Amino acid sequence: PLKKSYGSCPIDIVDLTVLKAWPQYSLTYLDEMGETHAVSDCTKDEATPYTISEDESQCKIFLDFNAKQAVPQVALVYLNRNNVPVQVRGCGPSTKSAPLPMRESIEACPLRHDFTGGTSAELSMWTYIRDGITYQAAPCTDTGRIFTHETVYADASGAYICPTVTDLDRRTVTLQSRKRITIDGAPRFITDCTPDSAAQAIISTSEGCTDPANWTHDIEAGQSYGQERFYYLRPNGSREYVTACQSSAVTYRHQQAITGYQNHDDQLWAYPLSTVTIDVAGKPYVVVASQVLPGSAQLAYLPQGEIDTPTGAKTTEGCNAWTQTARSERWKRPDGTEYLKPIGAGTPQGPVNVCIDQVEEVRPMETGWYNMKAAANDSDNCWSRNNCITYCAAMQNVQKINRVNSISGTVVAKTCKFANDTWIGWCVPVSTNTLTDEQNPRNNYWNPLERKQTLFVPPCPF
Repeated sequence: PLKKSYGSCPIDIVDLTVLKAWPQYSLTYLDEMGETHAVSDCTKDEATPYTISEDESQCKIFLDFNAKQAVPQVALVYLNRNNVPVQVRGCGPSTKSAPLPMRESIEACPLRHDFTGGTSAELSMWTYIRDGITYQAAPCTDTGRIFTHETVYADASGAYICPTVTDLDRRTVTLQSRKRITIDGAPRFITDCTPDSAAQAIISTSEGCTDPANWTHDIEAGQSYGQERFYYLRPNGSREYVTACQSSAVTYRHQQAITGYQNHDDQLWAYPLSTVTIDVAGKPYVVVASQVLPGSAQLAYLPQGEIDTPTGAKTTEGCNAWTQTARSERWKRPDGTEYLKPIGAGTPQGPVNVCIDQVEEVRPMETGWYNMKAAANDSDNCWSRNNCITYCAAMQNVQKINRVNSISGTVVAKTCKFANDTWIGWCVPVSTNTLTDEQNPRNNYWNPLERKQTLFVPPCPF
């Protein structure tokens, strides 16, 4: 029987307009010897067409930089009856995948620095996005923009942007700088801090360190140390200080004067209080004011005998009062003042009369007479009587007095006294022609006793 033989017709028929391909076969038979014999030419097999499809795996995307597109490329292939892919057209634009827009990005590429030439070149990269994935279309390439290097030491405020390298032992300082470029008005540093190849000298000065209040004062050594600080000159000529004020080798000798004493009365000695000064630029500066310095000697008090001092306490007996005293040793301090060291009771001072008189009652009483004399009969007081005698009956206020101790308030005694301490206070006129023997002891009418005190106090008459 006749059979279809595809192997004898290896070339398929392809129609790209309809994207179809067909195999070809010839009719054959086998003879008695097993050999195949063709009885027809190759004929198109309409019953088994192949579908031609696009295959991107065999092609690279075409990068059209002029159009800024990434164009997918495909090959046209089909699978033959042996399931082997057959390419019927090489790579070309896809009819199913649209061109992808490409974007130029300078952020994706670093700058290319030429430190010898002092420039940096801008690079860019073309990319496109497909199915959410970003693809690099080409490696970084020059954009043509060049940026000049600038060596920067300080910012706009004048502050150094890098720390200096300071060697105080050698008294040198090395500045550090960074390279900077400016892209579209924005500055960008392209290097870290780099030290200069040459160092500068560090200079010492006492300027700004002349306040003795901040200096070191060694009281035991008897001297003070001045201060200095170190600086170097910036490129603009201004000073840049590298240290704060610190002690220098310049010394100032201390001058001492005793300005007082710290007394220790319980131990009968004193420390001298000393004021220490130094001479700074011709003016004295007080380092220590009236303090006990280390190693100060104890200055002993000098004995000056004993003294009794009233304590204010009183003892009384009747009208007498005694003031109690405290006995103290007298010691002269180094400053010339006196210290009294109590050692016990002293000798009481007194007695002193401390009584006061308090009037309890006052009575007017006749105390005697005075101005006694014979008067003419026609005198005003005699009223034409014969042998008329006139006199003043002496009157006075008699005070009954309580004598009171003013300290204890005790009534010590009672007594009486005349007001103003005189027995004549006022006169009560009297006329009479009869005299007592007391009034006329000489029995002579013309010569009676002129005056006499008849009441005496004390004692009290009432």
